[in-house]
Amino acid sequence: MVSFKPKLLPIPVQIHFFKRMFPLLEKGYPLHQALNITGWDEELKPLTSELLFHFKKGEQMEDAFAKAGFSQIVISFLYFGKIRKDFPSLFRQCYQLLSISYETKKKFLHTLRYPVILLFFLTITFFFMKKSVIPSFENLYAHEEDKPWSLYIFHVMDYTITIMTFLFIILLIVLSIYKLCSPSLSIEKKLKIYRFLPYVQTIKSYTVSYQFAIHASSMLKAGFSLNEVLNILITQPKQQELSFSANTMLRSLSEGNTLGMAANESILMRREMISVFHEANDNQALADELSLLAFMFLEQLKTKTEKTIQLIHPVFLTIAAVIIISIYLSIMLPLYNWIQVY
Repeated sequence: MVSFKPKLLPIPVQIHFFKRMFPLLEKGYPLHQALNITGWDEELKPLTSELLFHFKKGEQMEDAFAKAGFSQIVISFLYFGKIRKDFPSLFRQCYQLLSISYETKKKFLHTLRYPVILLFFLTITFFFMKKSVIPSFENLYAHEEDKPWSLYIFHVMDYTITIMTFLFIILLIVLSIYKLCSPSLSIEKKLKIYRFLPYVQTIKSYTVSYQFAIHASSMLKAGFSLNEVLNILITQPKQQELSFSANTMLRSLSEGNTLGMAANESILMRREMISVFHEANDNQALADELSLLAFMFLEQLKTKTEKTIQLIHPVFLTIAAVIIISIYLSIMLPLYNWIQVY
């Protein structure tokens, strides 16, 4: 029998759902009643009805949300719902993560839109010159020994754009292959790839450290021991990097190392996390520190991605300016040389 993957809900719908849900849960409404009230919103009525249907069948929360088409990051968080039992904060965290992810993506696309359009038309202009204007100048100076150096500028730009286009196509192919093969890659191979991509490794370290901090903090406050928390994080099936980091820490602790030393062995754990592990005296203090740290990681992740997006505009505009100047020099300088000669 063929099984079909549920269609992913649009991210704005997911954000709207959690925005409606977490205030109701924080006011003390049970989950089923909060879903019924949220269903008063006509846009969310089909979604809440589907979730209630799955809950009535006795399905786990993460399975119900997965069948309803929620994103993977939501499913990974809701997996801990049956352990943490803190649905208000869980739903609020899902809302915050989805909002940051969506806003970042929207800013990225908005920032990229104008430079991409500009570069597209400049590239068309460049290839038009390559096929028509520059050959005319080359014919004009075909019988002369000293050709204007501006023609060489154009040829250099031609080779540069060709190489950049080729590299861009290769990058797209590699990213597509990685996206297809990523689910089947072992965590060791993924970590090797991250080491070659420092920026990706940094983003992953923020993500994994945030997830570890927020889940460990909630479970420690619920009375779980640190070893129990690590074992729960290891057995969760949704986040491979988080499971690997927890397993690395538990193995190091079993060898007699301190908590800080154990965290230091995972390349995806932020240095701030290691400092907290060195300083915390008991589980309650550790839970409080991790809760503050999780908020800080979320803010730092948001700031870092925004700074990266802000760099896109000047980089693209600089490239566009170089192309424009090259086109200008390639056309005007041969004309000036020709005028001086004749």
